[in-house]
Amino acid sequence: MQSDHPPPSAEAAASGKWRRYLIDATTGWDGDSTERPDGWGDPPPVPRRRKGGPLAESAVGVSFRPGELEIHSDGTGKLLGSRCRRCGSHFFPVREACAGCLSDDLETVRFSTRGTLYTFSVVHQSTPAFEVPYALGYVDFPEGVRIMGQITGCETEDLRIGMTLELTLEPWGEDEEGNTLTGYRFRPAEVDDE
Repeated sequence: MQSDHPPPSAEAAASGKWRRYLIDATTGWDGDSTERPDGWGDPPPVPRRRKGGPLAESAVGVSFRPGELEIHSDGTGKLLGSRCRRCGSHFFPVREACAGCLSDDLETVRFSTRGTLYTFSVVHQSTPAFEVPYALGYVDFPEGVRIMGQITGCETEDLRIGMTLELTLEPWGEDEEGNTLTGYRFRPAEVDDE
C-alpha cells in the first residue's frame, strides 16, 4: 500500500526538519504488514539527553525536560526559550522554527525569573503522584511569553490574577543514572526592597 503522502525530498530528509506521521508499530503502514512504503527510509534517531556537562554537576541536578532550564549551582536558575532574530517573537521552551514568520534563525534566551499571574485553576482530582488541591497557572513574562506551571508556596485561596510570581526550582525525582531531576514551579514573589 502506498502512503497518501509523498516521501520527503532528499534535502528535507537530510536537514532533519521534516516530520513523519506516527504509525502503529505492531500492524505497520497498511494495517497488515510491517513493510514501509517505497521511498521511506528509517526514521531519524530520537534525540537523547546529553550526559555529563555542567547540568549533571549541579548541586540541584539536571533539568526534568532537557533544554528547558538553566540550573545554577546555588539552586537558582532560569527558564530557557527562543527568540526569533527575524521578527523578535519569543517562545518557550526552546524551538527550532518561529511560529510567527517560520524563520529558523532563532537564538536561545534566558527569561526573567518573575512574571504576572494571567489566570489559574485549582485542581481537585489528579493522579496519585500529586497531592490535591493544587494550582496550575499561566504566568506572563516581560519578554512576551506565557508559561504554564504549578503554583506553590501559598494557599490556593490566596492566589489573585495579576499577582507577581517568581520561578522556583524543585527536585522531581531521579533519572536512570541517579541524577536528581529538577523541574520548575512558580510561587508568590518576595516583596522588592527597592
